Amino acid sequence: LTAPGVGGVQYWAVSKSDPNPAPPVWVVQKPAHWGNNPVYQNDVGHFRKNGVNYFLADLANRHTNDVALQIYNTETGVWIDVIEQSPELKANAHAILVFEEYAFVTCNGGFFVVDLSQLPHSASITDVVVNDWNNDGKPGQTNGIMIRPDGTYVFVAHGPGVIQSFAFDKENGKVTGPLHILTGDGITGCTNRGRYFGPLDRLYVAGRGGNIMEIDARDPY
Repeated sequence: LTAPGVGGVQYWAVSKSDPNPAPPVWVVQKPAHWGNNPVYQNDVGHFRKNGVNYFLADLANRHTNDVALQIYNTETGVWIDVIEQSPELKANAHAILVFEEYAFVTCNGGFFVVDLSQLPHSASITDVVVNDWNNDGKPGQTNGIMIRPDGTYVFVAHGPGVIQSFAFDKENGKVTGPLHILTGDGITGCTNRGRYFGPLDRLYVAGRGGNIMEIDARDPY
């Protein structure tokens, strides 16, 4: 799966017996009420429930600053648009993290959490987190997001050079925090991808000069 950048999902079918895929298929459906406004997209994810595959794509409306998680049902071809319209969270969207029956979507200003448990019928936002880490009234661009394998804590990276920890409640999809704010000259503001390695409780994020930052995350506080 890839995000074409202008909305929708581009995908290839690949098998062990035929590892060279055919040309990709592109499925796209812009929210109807967005009209011809320019959009931008950075990420696409995958979710599977009751044997059905779903594609999850972020989409940002550069005219209205709305941010959407688009959910595409591969069996029915039906799209569900979950749109966040808060004044703090706005274009662009940056990354999608899927954990169990939740999706986390980062964007300019913070991130929001979407409950996927009611698919194929509906999906809904359970929480919105504004990331004004230095309390200047200007929420920053939130990029990468990681989660502890047991789902108790999430970590977000955003520029310039900040990583935050939050508590997450799987029962209601609510986020609490930030519990701690880590800053460092070696952390970039472009950490669209990060990884949490459970056995060591370590975060791995992009660093400056082509380095990888290794962060001890045993104590989220």
